Amino acid sequence: MRNRWDLKLAYAEIGDPDKHWASLRVGRQIINYNNTIISNSEWRDQARSYDAAVLNLQWKPLAVGIFAASAVVPQGTGVSPHQEGNNIYGAYGRIVNPLPHTSLEPFVLWRVQPAEVVQAAVGKTTGKENMVAFGARIKGRAGASLDYSASW
Repeated sequence: MRNRWDLKLAYAEIGDPDKHWASLRVGRQIINYNNTIISNSEWRDQARSYDAAVLNLQWKPLAVGIFAASAVVPQGTGVSPHQEGNNIYGAYGRIVNPLPHTSLEPFVLWRVQPAEVVQAAVGKTTGKENMVAFGARIKGRAGASLDYSASW
């Protein structure tokens, strides 16, 4: 799939997440939490972006990102849309130094997807997704040359 021109980023932002305790970003954006759960997927032919609203709150050493997003569905031509009703909501937290040189990242994600025809040849068999996932990631450094990360 090749789209020579697409709208990857177009958002408005209030506050700087690196400087202020609160910031809000609304529009087409890249969301990257944990580089695996919600991320850009740069290894794909077309990296992932979202039509989303993201509120970031931080009080050192605590931070949380709260978001509502719809993944953009890449199209062959024109500006790619998101699929209406195919949404993900969540909160992704970070606690810095609960142990020395460590961060703990708890999260909750809620994914909803509209009813779709699954087996058109059999009839109007439909499937709808409504799934909640809870988890956490711990990552850090032990010594001068050992980095670690574990998720559950």
